[in-house]
Amino acid sequence: MTNPAPPQEPEGAPRARQEAPRTRFWIEIVLVLLATILAIATAVAPDWIERLTGTEPDAGHGELEWLLAFIPGVVAVGLGLFARREWRRTVPA
Repeated sequence: MTNPAPPQEPEGAPRARQEAPRTRFWIEIVLVLLATILAIATAVAPDWIERLTGTEPDAGHGELEWLLAFIPGVVAVGLGLFARREWRRTVPA
């Protein structure tokens, strides 16, 4: 004897969320946005630290700014994946 297939929702029907995203999701999203802003600031103005603080910690080469954009960028990718998983947890498949 076979089990009948579960009833299918009509295509295009809105899916109801099971629950709201946890606070963790919103923290991850904010951190992703901050890392993205750092990466964009570095791409647009590689000497943004010098402009902002008036000091030249890397003698004006921009290496510090790229490091400050790269590390949070890598973290942002990871957090983005975690946020995606968290979002999928709140929406039924």
